[in-house]
Amino acid sequence: GKDANLETIKKYEQDGIKTFGGGKDESSAEQPLELSQKGTNITWLGINYSTSTKANGQGADGDYPGANIYDEGVTRAKITDAKSAGNFVIVDVQFSECYSYPDYGVEMPACDAPISGQQEFFRSLVDMGADLVVGTQAHQPQTFELYKNTPIYYGLGNLFFDQISWPGTTRSLILTHYFYRGKLLQTRLTPTRYGETFQPAILSEEDATTFLKRLIESSPEGAVYAD
Repeated sequence: GKDANLETIKKYEQDGIKTFGGGKDESSAEQPLELSQKGTNITWLGINYSTSTKANGQGADGDYPGANIYDEGVTRAKITDAKSAGNFVIVDVQFSECYSYPDYGVEMPACDAPISGQQEFFRSLVDMGADLVVGTQAHQPQTFELYKNTPIYYGLGNLFFDQISWPGTTRSLILTHYFYRGKLLQTRLTPTRYGETFQPAILSEEDATTFLKRLIESSPEGAVYAD
């Protein structure tokens, strides 16, 4: 709701936490986060492409606060402007979620893969000029790929959450990006998992390797991986 949105944003501001992907009104919600450090300029854009809408009060609309609901024209213009300035563009996407979870305690590899329409949409953002696309909606980690030599991470999973009924929803991927003079050199993937205490822990090397191989096996058709 409006009051909770404004109260949350105020708390972020008081604590010096930078935000994007939402705001006090529609104009501020559309604004990317601009970061500059050691010769690298990053434009970080957050968009909501899910069941959240302006009509149901979850999207920013005029003077009303909320999420930045996806608009193709606005998104394309923001990406174009950032690229024209020579910035590296990251787009975070709140897409729809995979809800095909079975009985308690059962793995659900089907949710590792992109859901209907997700691959096409994420790739369309690369076609607009995005240098990196990340899904923020997934309740369990999803696969990843290179499309036109651009990394796409379809979903990061739950780093902190209250879902312990399924193994998949207790895992996440932490992405650590390394830049040099505006170029992304590499990204380190760190798989985590939490238990009934909800405290995330990094997976062992053996478990992490097994899990990442599982995600690769769920790659969409046409996915490409670097050697």
